[in-house]
Amino acid sequence: MTRSKTEWRTPDLGAKLAEIRQTRKLTLKDLEELTGIPASTLSKVQNQQRTLSFENLVKLARGLRIELSDMFSEQAVDIKTGWNEQRAVWGKG
Repeated sequence: MTRSKTEWRTPDLGAKLAEIRQTRKLTLKDLEELTGIPASTLSKVQNQQRTLSFENLVKLARGLRIELSDMFSEQAVDIKTGWNEQRAVWGKG
């Protein structure tokens, strides 16, 4: 049995983290202060040398003030503010 290319697509947490850091002009040290996760760990995650535990994923999302699911979503999220337009639309109903 073969799987389609889109069936098991692995989210790139490191790329998303790098994108958010660059957009917000955050250093790894800044992110360490926001999340409590060591800068060395965050660097390894960003370079795809390490993954994060669920607990640290939650800390990361909270520190960045975004939803945890946004770290793994290809959906457009304003990574400067953490604003997700789809959630805003759903919340109005």
